[in-house]
Amino acid sequence: MLEFNQVTKVYDGTEKAVNNLTLDIEKGEFIVFIGPSGCGKTTTMKMVNRLIETTEGSISIEGENIKNKDLVELRRTIGYVIQQIGLFPHMTIQENISLVPKLLKWPQDKRRDRAKELLKLVEMEESYLDKFPEELSGGQQQRIGVLRALAADPPLILMDEPFGALDPITRETLQMEFKQLQKSLHKTIVFVTHDMDEALKLADRVVIMKEGCVVQEGTPSHIVRNPANDFVREFIGKDRLVQNDPSNQTVEEIMNPNPVTVQEDMNLREAIKIVKANRVDTAVVVNEEKELKGFIDVDTINRYHRDNLEVGKVLKEFPIEVKKGTPLAAVIRKILVSEVKYMPVIDENKSLIGIITGASLADVVYESIWGEEEHQNGENETIGVK
Repeated sequence: MLEFNQVTKVYDGTEKAVNNLTLDIEKGEFIVFIGPSGCGKTTTMKMVNRLIETTEGSISIEGENIKNKDLVELRRTIGYVIQQIGLFPHMTIQENISLVPKLLKWPQDKRRDRAKELLKLVEMEESYLDKFPEELSGGQQQRIGVLRALAADPPLILMDEPFGALDPITRETLQMEFKQLQKSLHKTIVFVTHDMDEALKLADRVVIMKEGCVVQEGTPSHIVRNPANDFVREFIGKDRLVQNDPSNQTVEEIMNPNPVTVQEDMNLREAIKIVKANRVDTAVVVNEEKELKGFIDVDTINRYHRDNLEVGKVLKEFPIEVKKGTPLAAVIRKILVSEVKYMPVIDENKSLIGIITGASLADVVYESIWGEEEHQNGENETIGVK
């Protein structure tokens, strides 16, 4: 999608703000550039839409060198979000969102429909379309800034510390909203921040820069567990290294706390209705005190549904169960030895408090043991997940 090929930016003839940067970014990736002030991260991003021109090397979007494209056309096909938001105070929210579609000569009805559609994505009412920026909170204005970047449906969006000026609570809310939005829309994002927590939370890959060079790039989990040198280790911070060390994590941090359950004294037909309504292939069986008894699955249902027996008479027992507070490292060893798919988590009274699913097990094994690049969850079987 986006390729940097030996890109260098020189100021005043000698100072290299970016030095021989080579990086490939896949379609749909969320890439976060981070580093200390003056490291070249913002310069790198601004070279993509030619707000800053490269000195050497080339940048290509979908295989085409950006210098071969008309500058105005290039910028209209790239979304751009900045910290200062940049909404026009004399324009309504609809007019702000529709700025690029208007320049692209979209019909007025189409522009308004697009603005309505985008507002729904961030759960804002249609009535906001005719308001002015001063009538909105800072968080709402920043949402509109993001929507404006999405309005013409660009495949690539650049974001320069977009949440930096917001209060911590609003910032965290917008981070979560935007990550979900990016996943659903499958946009390629180049994001610049100075906040390591933000980078680790949002990125598919983090690119750490120092003095114009890439010091390390990789998934958040890989970088945290395998910092390339003392600079990266110090930049990440000791607290984050400890926090993300799997030896310091427990099963509660990866379990699903709300698995689908059925009662052991329930007849099988009632249980089938619950399984079907929740669209799962397996349900955990408990008694009235929520004490763990076992599970029923598709195989159980297929074998016994005509008999309509009590669930307690046909349930299967979990081969392994783990107690609350068990370290992840111990769970991983059990996984590798037993090859279990699901693992219930219980408290000291054997009451069910959660379930470790197939997807979360895969994440633990691939990310915590091998530390390779982020494991892409496919159609893994899950339990109690709709």
